[in-house]
Amino acid sequence: MFSGQGSQYPGMGAALYRQDAGFRQAMERLDAVVEGAGGQSIIARLYHSPDLGERYQTELRFTHPALFMVQYAMAESLMLRGLQPDFLLGASLGEYVAAAVADMVPPEVMLRSLIEQAALFGEDYPAGSMLAVLAAPGRFERDPLARFQVVRGN
Repeated sequence: MFSGQGSQYPGMGAALYRQDAGFRQAMERLDAVVEGAGGQSIIARLYHSPDLGERYQTELRFTHPALFMVQYAMAESLMLRGLQPDFLLGASLGEYVAAAVADMVPPEVMLRSLIEQAALFGEDYPAGSMLAVLAAPGRFERDPLARFQVVRGN
């Protein structure tokens, strides 16, 4: 199961990058695709940047390729160990990872598509945000602090 946008966090996969040759090689191969497409190194921003704060965690130009790369590299690392999935599932952005792992589309092609998609979203759509509340549905009714007003931008 591959997750979608919003599951990213600073330094995700750092221990695997340091300790797992298969993961590291997949990340480096995919990072070359990002740099070849005119982007900045995802590896540098994930693992070698002194600033791993919120700024990188909300930019689609970073999060789209970073999530794809980490999840694809994790799957490739497992497959190098002989673990082959019977089924692949993805939610949102994770669907792209699942398609690449299933060999429906080469991972490099899928990654370039996600980079282009993120660039288009950044150019054509106003800034927005998303909120996920992980609680029982009745919590909203019982807890006045859970209530909020959504403000629409211009």
